[in-house]
Parts: sequence; C-alpha cells; structure tokens
Amino acid sequence: GDILSFVAVAANTVVQTGYSLVGGSSPVAASSGDLRNFIIDGDMQVFPEGYKTSISHNTYASSLFTFLHVGAGVIDCTQSTDVPTVGESSHTSGESLFYDITTADASMAASDLYAIRYKMTACDFGYLHQQEATLSFWVKSTKTGTHCVFFNNSAVDRSYVSEYTVSSTNTWERKTVTLTFDTSGTWLTTGEANIGLYLGWAIAGGTDRHGTNNTWQAGQKYMTSSQVNGLDSTSNDFRISQVMLTLGSSAPSTFLGESIGTVLNQVAYYVKPIFSGEVTHNVNTTMSDMAISHNPPMRVAPSYTHKDTTGTAWEGMGAGAVVQSSGTGVLNTNITNTKYGSTIFTAAWVGLTYKAGMQINNGTTLFGILDARH
Repeated sequence: GDILSFVAVAANTVVQTGYSLVGGSSPVAASSGDLRNFIIDGDMQVFPEGYKTSISHNTYASSLFTFLHVGAGVIDCTQSTDVPTVGESSHTSGESLFYDITTADASMAASDLYAIRYKMTACDFGYLHQQEATLSFWVKSTKTGTHCVFFNNSAVDRSYVSEYTVSSTNTWERKTVTLTFDTSGTWLTTGEANIGLYLGWAIAGGTDRHGTNNTWQAGQKYMTSSQVNGLDSTSNDFRISQVMLTLGSSAPSTFLGESIGTVLNQVAYYVKPIFSGEVTHNVNTTMSDMAISHNPPMRVAPSYTHKDTTGTAWEGMGAGAVVQSSGTGVLNTNITNTKYGSTIFTAAWVGLTYKAGMQINNGTTLFGILDARH
C-alpha cells in the first residue's frame, strides 16, 4: 500500500523544464507513460491582452497562440464559452479559442495564409525531439471537409503537414494526429531563448503554402492542396479547445490540464500584464523611476508595451498622490531589464512643483504588457 501511494503521487507531480513549468496531472496517461501535456494553456484560459479585432500577422491571440495572416481577409479573435460538453470530452472547459471571419477571402492568392500557431521553447521541445508524439484537440468549424495541422522547425525549412476531417458543420469533434518528429534538418533543443517547434492549424492558404500529407519535407509548408478555404464566407467560424501534445502513439482519453494558479505561473514566464496605480519613488522634481518586478523570472528580458494608445501611459505624482504632470513624461524603458529581476522605467517630467513618483495612468482600460514571448 505504501509503495502504491508513492507511485500515485509521483505520477501526478508537475515536471519543471527550465521555467516553463510544462506539466500535466491526470489519472489517464499517454501510451508512453509520460503524463505531461507540452502545450501551455491548451484550455485557452488566459488572454493577457484582451480580445483582438482585425487581428494582424504574427499577433498573439490568447496567451501563447498566435495568428498567421497574409491576405485580404479579416478575422476577430476572442474567447468563447462554446466548448465541448463534459459528456463529449469528460472535461469541463471554460473557454475555447474563437476565430470569427468578418471579411471573407474567397479566392486564395498563392502566398495567402491564415493559420493559428503555437511556439514551443527549445528546452521543452528537447523532450519530444525525434520521438513519437500525438497532438489531440477539439475543433468546431463551420467548414466541413479536409483541414490540416502543421509542424515546423525554428527556421521553418522543415515541415510536416497532416490532414484531418471535419465531418459535421458547427459540431465539436475530437481529432488526433500522431507523428515521429524529424530526424533530419536543424532542430533547437536547448536554451530558453530559442524556439524548438512551431505547430498549428491551417484555416486557408494559397499554393505556396501546400505540402505533402504525413511526411517530413523541406520548405515552409502549412497545409495540403485539399485544405478547405475557411475564409470564403463571413458565416464561417473556427474554434479549438483542449489542445494537448503528448509523448506516445496515442493521446490520453481526457484533457491533461493544470490548476489555474499553475497556468497563470506558466503564462507569466512569457507574458505579464501590468495594471494601473503602481506608484513608485521620485529621483527629483523632474525625474522619477518605476521598478516593476517579475517573479517568477521570465523567459528573456521583457519588452514593455502600453495597451491603450488613446490614454496617457504615465503620470507624474506630487504630494498626496496629486497628478502634477500627465502626458509630458518621456519614457525610457529597459534602463535595467533582466529576465530574473525587474524592469525599471524612468520618466522625465515638466512642471512638477514637488518631488514626484510616477504611475501608470489610472484609467479603467489602461494597462501595460511585459512581454518575453518569442
């Protein structure tokens, strides 16, 4: 009894790789016996930048899923509460990743590309390199017929494309794709700064993006010539949920997920929102600093982006937290910026009559993003 108890605890222990905290806990293991789901936030719980309208090329939609967009079509990206039922998937998802076509692209040019993509850090991919693995996910698409998933190396000069079939319109269906990762080409398997693997879901694309089904090949390929055009009508919707990538020839029968606290820590390694009201110290009447700590450490030294361009990003604060200078600060980011400690912002102010601190503007929609994603 004691031995069995120990094994049960060990099997449900989260495995840390670098600081990515890739892990999984479920009573149903992959065929290899490894319980890890190598996709972070595959249950689409975190949208640190909010929803995206008219999403642009290589822009993050949810925490770690981006959109590839080359062409005239327009797509909005949101979380959707439309998810597989417990009866279907044996798991309760809160949200799915929802791509809503708002402007159609009925005729694909050769270079057009519409796809969802996930970037895996190299040190995490090291556990999958040259191994057999299975991608599993739930999909709900208006367009029936042949769809494709794809896998690329960091240089995007080695590709694997695999077809799957959507059988019923606007119906949740579970799909699995099993492959053995490439033994040729250049694959990065170490280092937190490197990309080890791209994987994703094609929605539509032109002939330049077409490759051969179920084989590793040279070049930048995302789909076969049989891929349906998911952009041919504004009535088209595309949702994915419960994404897993696991070692072995088959997928676990239920979703391998984490507690929300663990997911937030995993995501914070890559991206962290900074909200208003974080007042810091002054240097003198014309200069102040703000140090924003990031704990746990981030993947690389993060950049900062202010996410509401209609408002004032920063304010100079006088005695009693009175705003003395708004919109006159000259922000110098990354004065001190490391993956392990904090990012220090310095602003110069005009017209302060008291030694001041600084803060992100207190508007209801104003916030910033510390971004250490690839």
